[in-house]
Amino acid sequence: MGVYRPIATIKIILASACVLLIYIVTYKYYSTMLVLGKLSTSVSGGFGSMVMPDEVMRMTEISTNCSLRLAPYHSIPLIALTSIPGSGNTWTRHLLQVATGIYTGNMRTSHELYNAGFFGDMEDYANGTTLTLKTHQVKLESFEGAVLLLRDPHKAILAEFNRRVAGKTQTTQSSQFKTQEWKDIVRELGERWYKHTMLWLAFTKPLHIVKYAELKRDTLGEVRKMLSFLGLNLTLARKRCLLDDMNGQFKRTGKKALPTDPFTKDMHQVLDRYIESVNKVLRHLNFCALEREE
Repeated sequence: MGVYRPIATIKIILASACVLLIYIVTYKYYSTMLVLGKLSTSVSGGFGSMVMPDEVMRMTEISTNCSLRLAPYHSIPLIALTSIPGSGNTWTRHLLQVATGIYTGNMRTSHELYNAGFFGDMEDYANGTTLTLKTHQVKLESFEGAVLLLRDPHKAILAEFNRRVAGKTQTTQSSQFKTQEWKDIVRELGERWYKHTMLWLAFTKPLHIVKYAELKRDTLGEVRKMLSFLGLNLTLARKRCLLDDMNGQFKRTGKKALPTDPFTKDMHQVLDRYIESVNKVLRHLNFCALEREE
């Protein structure tokens, strides 16, 4: 026991140092981008907007029966729909598909999502046939534009832990939040949420920001904003399709309340520090702060 305690203390110190290093490096990168004048805000909910080819706009206008299809080859620029896992990316893809009649895609093929009807997931992402491309990565140079989906990291971490442990639509048991797996995922995804968000906020091409809490609260309004950014309109016919199928297969329609808060005091402190830093950036860019989800 006399040897174990110092080793455990050293591990904690090293982990804390890694978190601090990530915090400093990503914040300095973002600050440098601001100083160089590479970021500018717009009223569209982000930076700039996309211009969609006429043939793609016509596809959304003539689609009246809620069907979905791929766009012609190389007709759509590569647009990321980016988030960390657990942020509602699949549900957002569903909303965009139903609202436009055009499949969304994935930077990584997913047989599971393909079998669930996301037929764009087996398309080569470079084909330019899908409306947006799902990605949890930070390879910014691959894209001509991006939709950044932001969610309270506490809720995103809970959702991803739930997915890994209990599957897409089930819930976890309270005892599972006492495991090492839970501690590891909080640390892993907390760091990832912060780094991912800060780097995408420094994206110098057209960027639109969607907050998951606002998407839940005003789904139709937020979908309209996303379409406006993409250079598309929500037609009356597609609006009816959307109102008839808001949830899709992978949005959890109910949630089981946990008897206690699964996050420890130390976990909250780290995540709250990440949120505070991101909110400073959002306020600097004249956006509302990211709110905590109840």
